[in-house]
This record gives sequence, C-alpha cells and structure tokens, in this order.
Amino acid sequence: MIKRFHTHLPKILVLGDQAVVSASAFLTNIIVARALGINSYGQFSAIVLIQLFLMSLQQAGSSGIYQVMLARFDAVTQQRYTGGLFYLQLAIYTSLSLIALLLFWLLPAAVRGYEQVFFAALWGTGLYLLQDFLRKVLLTQRKEAKALGVDVITNFLQLSVLAYLAWNGRLTLTLTCWAISLTFLPSVIAGIVWIRPGRLSLSNIRFALDLHKKHSGWMLLSALLQWFAGNFFVVAAGWWLGAAALGALRLSQYIFGLLNVLLQAVENYALPAASRLCDDGSAFRGFIKRVLLKSFMAMAPVLLLVTVFAKQLLLLSGGPSYAGYVYVMYGLVANYVIIVSGLPIRIALRVKLLNQHYFIGYLIATAFSLLTARWLIGTWALTGVLTGLFVTQLLVVSYWLIILNRKKVITWKLFTSY
Repeated sequence: MIKRFHTHLPKILVLGDQAVVSASAFLTNIIVARALGINSYGQFSAIVLIQLFLMSLQQAGSSGIYQVMLARFDAVTQQRYTGGLFYLQLAIYTSLSLIALLLFWLLPAAVRGYEQVFFAALWGTGLYLLQDFLRKVLLTQRKEAKALGVDVITNFLQLSVLAYLAWNGRLTLTLTCWAISLTFLPSVIAGIVWIRPGRLSLSNIRFALDLHKKHSGWMLLSALLQWFAGNFFVVAAGWWLGAAALGALRLSQYIFGLLNVLLQAVENYALPAASRLCDDGSAFRGFIKRVLLKSFMAMAPVLLLVTVFAKQLLLLSGGPSYAGYVYVMYGLVANYVIIVSGLPIRIALRVKLLNQHYFIGYLIATAFSLLTARWLIGTWALTGVLTGLFVTQLLVVSYWLIILNRKKVITWKLFTSY
C-alpha cells in the first residue's frame, strides 16, 4: 500500500497543484468581482485576458518545448539548458516591458482608462509569467512537491491580502493589481532557488535560443490560431446574440472548470513522461493508450454528473434567469468528450515534434470558424455556437489522428480498442 502511494504521489501532487491554481483563481475572481463592481471588474478581466494570452504564447514557445526536450539530454546539458532558458526568459520579459512602457509614453490612447493600474499590471504580468515558467520547469524536473509549493505560497498570500482588503472595504482596482503583483514575489524567489539556474552564461542562452528557434515557430503560430479558434465562436455569440447568450455560455464554460483542472494536470504529468519514452515505439504507444483510458475513467463520472444535474448546477451558479439555457450545458458535455479524446493525441503530436501539423490542425479550425460562424449563429443562435465549438474540436482531433496514423506513431486501432 505504501509503495503504491509513493508510485502515485507525483500524479497526486500534479493534480493538487492544478487544483490549487484553479480554486484560487475562482476565489480571487469572486472576491474581486463583488468588491469592485462590474465596471472595474471588467477592467480587471481585460488585464487577466492579456496575461492568459501571453501565457499561451509562453507555453508554446518556451515552457512547452522545455517539457518535451529536457529528457533528451544528459544531466550536465539539462542544467545548461535550464539556466540558459531561464535567463532568456528574463530577457524576453524585459523586452516586453520596455515595449509596453514605450506605448504608455508615446501612445497614451492605447492604455486609456488603465493609467492608474498600468505599472501594477505590468509588474504583475511579468511576475505571473515568470512564476508559471518556474512552475512548469519544476514539474518537468519531477520536483512536483516544489511546484505545488510555488503555487501554495502565492495563492495563500494573494487570497489572504485580497480578502482582508475586501472585508475592510478598501479594495480598489489599483490595490487589487498591486496585491496580486506583490504576492507573486515570494514564490518567484523560491522557484528560482529550487530550479538553480546558475550564473548568467551567454553560451547557455545561445544554446537554449537556438533549440527553441528550431522548434517554436509552428508552436507559436499554433498558439495564436488556437486562441483565435477557441474563442471566435464565444466572441461572435456576444457580438451577434447579445449579452444574455454570452453570459449563459461563459457561465456554463466556467462550471466545467473542474474538468480543465483534471485535463491540465494530466497533460503536465503525461507530457514529460511520454517524452522519456518517445524512442521506444511499443512503450510509447502503450503509454498513450493508458493516458486515453485513464483520462476517460477520470472524466466520465464528472461528465455524467454534469449531464444529470445540469439544470441544478446552472441555477445554483447563475440564478433563475439561466433556466432556459440548460441545453448549453449538454452541448458543452459533448464538446468535452472530444477534448478528452484528443488529449493523448495532442500529447503524442507534441512529443514527436510534429509541430507543423499541430499548427495546420488549428489553421483548419480557424478557417472553419471564419467561414461558418455567421451562418451557424444566424441559423441556430446559441445552438449554432455549440455546434461550431463541437465541430471545431472534432476537425482538429481528426486531422491530428490522421497524421499520427500516417506517421505510424499511433494507429486508429489504438483509439477504437476501448
């Protein structure tokens, strides 16, 4: 029993880490939304969206590549790679900050309405990105407990400070941004100590830069298209159907937050593990098959519960005004069946460095969204949005599976054997 616990401990820690991140984000948004009011909370949400967009680019061009490349090197090269990438990240954050400052001074209209929170948001965005990078590095290095520690430190401090300020009626948008920004500092310091980047070395930076230039191009373009493909129908719903439809869709998506926790935890654990097996075809295919099976075993009960209690969950979260939108929950359940099915396919594609096809998958999805959104939404309203989201996911996953089958990485039989 003890041996089995130690065997599963890394998975438990990864899942716990993702749960801490998601639960803290949920509580933070509840506290901030209630304390600031709708207008200031809207500004806060805009800042968060920018941060999430930049994080998706960072995952594509930096930490995501690190997750699949580190296991391919010996211990000495791994340390060199980690240190070089760390200092390369600092250079990128510095460059982005300088660009933002130039916009602030030369094009003040670009930040109109955000003048009071600009520096807090800028500082917080840099630390947020650095903390996420450190967390991904620790997970890849199989230091799951320390990755969890990084997130616990930040989120405990963040929630404590925000709750105190809100309780005393002192929470403003500016104070919110500064509180969140400054509470990243302790965990960032701890993360730097734990990854041990070593001294600044230009040769190490050049090594990391050359490696990521080779593999990041398609991934960065894919991240841009993935963001656009995943959000176009949602944005179009608000534009063409109005605020009520958009609110119902976003609230329903938010209820599925638990599934996102599980999916992200599986990917964070499985990606480095699959990378270590990439040269052993049989072991790699067996691992991908187990990821598929275990993902469905974990997700199926949650999807079933959401389906059965869809109305109760929606009413509990949003109130009686959402009673007519229960079908949105059913549509998202179908969407998540495709997402869960596609997780091991996505992992296999990334580990085998088929980044060009990763990009093409999202290019197909984006083209479909642009060509059909107006007709789908105009014909079937919110049902058209749900149909678009479902077909978009199905197109991406189907194309990736075709490519992996042609490359003989995995076969159709692997995904139909259960």
